[in-house]
Amino acid sequence: MVIQTILFLGNAGLVFGLDHFLGRKIPLRLLVARPESSVSWDWIERPSYLILSLLSLGAGLLAFPFIQDFSPHSVDDPAMIMLVLGVFASLSFLISFLRLSGSLGEQAAQSRETTKPRPRHLAAK
Repeated sequence: MVIQTILFLGNAGLVFGLDHFLGRKIPLRLLVARPESSVSWDWIERPSYLILSLLSLGAGLLAFPFIQDFSPHSVDDPAMIMLVLGVFASLSFLISFLRLSGSLGEQAAQSRETTKPRPRHLAAK
């Protein structure tokens, strides 16, 4: 599941799958991989990723009271599996939401700009 999620979030289906052809008919990134330069449906996709993130987190947290085993062998406990899958899915949807809103790229660019050392001839001024 981890590998599939990483491939899905990285739009790998666009390169390796049939999503290149499906993306012409289905415009939503939630259903098929699309190139970043294609027509934007962000007004639908951003809220849907945020809602899916909150629903996944809620589903995982609803399972928390039913966990009977917190030991390292809790992989046999269905409630623990539900909690882990819910949190993992929630984080995946949250990453997609942040990618669509541009928050991840803008923050990285701002941190690079603020951490650049000033040249010596400008630092003295």
